[in-house]
Amino acid sequence: MKKIIYFLLLTICSIGAIAQEKKAVNNKDWDSFYKHLGDNIKYPEKAKMLDAQGNSVILLTITNGTIKKFTVNNANPELGFDEEVVKNLFDYKNLNKSQDGNYALITSYRISDSKSPIKNEHYIIPKEYAELKLTVMGFGADKVGVVDTANVKKKTTPQKRL
Repeated sequence: MKKIIYFLLLTICSIGAIAQEKKAVNNKDWDSFYKHLGDNIKYPEKAKMLDAQGNSVILLTITNGTIKKFTVNNANPELGFDEEVVKNLFDYKNLNKSQDGNYALITSYRISDSKSPIKNEHYIIPKEYAELKLTVMGFGADKVGVVDTANVKKKTTPQKRL
């Protein structure tokens, strides 16, 4: 009976430790990380022009407060989603040892009111990776050079009277 109680107690403690490990992703150590990425990641121009939406999935391992390994998992590299994330990820210099572990950084790129399909929508995160999520919003494509002539009104300039 004592062995069963000991086993149950050990199991409950293990579950608690796993739950705490998952919670660590949302603790204060990550606030400046999310702020840095949120302030610096921009919607790639090519993707915006194509009205493209999608998810960037980057698997990374942090050891002693340093990114030691990373893998980009992207179905559409030509849109620039991953490049933008990786560039800003390596610009961040404030990782610390309490953040050591395996993480899946999911960056979702969305354009408001867009009906375009989501690229890389059904991604898979390996079970040994904790998820970090970030959403980057775009507000419509700025299609330079495209003019809707149906709504252009002719402007007349007043002439001087002599």
